Amino acid sequence: MASIIKEISTLALPAEAWEAIRDIGALHTRLVPGFVADTRLEPGARVVTFVKGGAVREPIVSLDDDARRLVWSAEGGRATHYNAALQVHAMAGGARIVWTVDLRPDAIAGEIDAAMRAAMAAMKPALDRLAPAGVETTLKGPVARLWRGFARPETADAYEAMLKPELLPGIGEVSGYRGSYLLRRPFADEVEFITVMLWESLDAIRAVAGPAIETAVVPEARRPLLTRYDALAAHYEMVAAHRLP
Repeated sequence: MASIIKEISTLALPAEAWEAIRDIGALHTRLVPGFVADTRLEPGARVVTFVKGGAVREPIVSLDDDARRLVWSAEGGRATHYNAALQVHAMAGGARIVWTVDLRPDAIAGEIDAAMRAAMAAMKPALDRLAPAGVETTLKGPVARLWRGFARPETADAYEAMLKPELLPGIGEVSGYRGSYLLRRPFADEVEFITVMLWESLDAIRAVAGPAIETAVVPEARRPLLTRYDALAAHYEMVAAHRLP
């Protein structure tokens, strides 16, 4: 049996993201427009028609509001076994959406993987549009920018070594940059890194991150050392600082 896991980060609050996911008859309008052309509800199931053609019946196994988790199976496609779960997790600055699929036969795993990537590419902008308006613009300087990345234990030291001189190449020369911290800890079978970058203002961050200020800046050369990372950074107003004697 093949297992596939995909995840995205969104600016939408967890409750808002879950509302879009739990609306099981609105895939084509609320969650994955452009990927799904139509969703028709039946007792205990939905029939999904895809933009690129084809349709599948998806019996709903469970809809858990407390866990923010939707589970379904599939009938009518090439899979002899298909079980999927889509769950919303809270994270700094928004929500993380994790989609897990277990399927047979293994031979169609590549096809399903490609379809999941396309669906997540449609889902992210749909959910981002649900984000509260003007959240970032209310912050006053100075500002801390937090981001997380995960590495395998065998690549963690190499990744750390790349960040120790500067979290981003040339960042020390950028106007408005006030310093940074690099944090590390074991996390299950991975190593978690958290970067904390201190800035005079959001405008100073925009000079580096661009107008989509929440988008993570991850140099291409570093990405192979990571297993996954947050697509979005979170920003916090620094309201106090304390020093030990």
